[in-house]
Amino acid sequence: MHTYAKMPIEDIVENANNARKHSSAQIELLQDSLERYGFVNPLVVDEHHNLVAGHGRLAAARAAGLDLVPVLVLEGLGPQEVREYAIADNKLPLLASWDYELLQAEFLDLGDLGVDLGKLGWSESEQDIITRAEWKPLTVEGADKEGEEEADRTTALGGTVRFSPATWELILECIQDTPTPADHEAALLHICQAWCSE
Repeated sequence: MHTYAKMPIEDIVENANNARKHSSAQIELLQDSLERYGFVNPLVVDEHHNLVAGHGRLAAARAAGLDLVPVLVLEGLGPQEVREYAIADNKLPLLASWDYELLQAEFLDLGDLGVDLGKLGWSESEQDIITRAEWKPLTVEGADKEGEEEADRTTALGGTVRFSPATWELILECIQDTPTPADHEAALLHICQAWCSE
């Protein structure tokens, strides 16, 4: 059974082997989020107060001058399980993907309400791509026709490009089966948008 508690920030021991790095810009955004919404996602520590998950939030809490922070204390896990969880906590969220049509609707609505989407972690270029693009589903028309050398493909940005069926299947596999972080997706979309506009 894991337990929730409030812990003095100076009692928390950071993990020197934490492989997830946080830029100063991200820490500033995390601090703003913490001050705006509260500490809604507690830090995760083991029974010896070693930090397992939440290094970015801890840095933001220190920048905000907090003395006490909420923690979830992992109980009953062995050292190997704690190490496993530390990596899984960082990696598993990256396997999710975005429904850009729904995200676009949220961006436009929140923008009308005067929300600064930059404070939510989205760069101006990402906002521009997501709000301006005409989102359509990816299609694979004719890719199963034997002997076909090229096939038209409709991109998510509404343009049409030509790839060999084998190449397009590989692209689809990368996009659909191996989701990438939002910044990589936005970079790819930016390239596609520039290409389709030529």
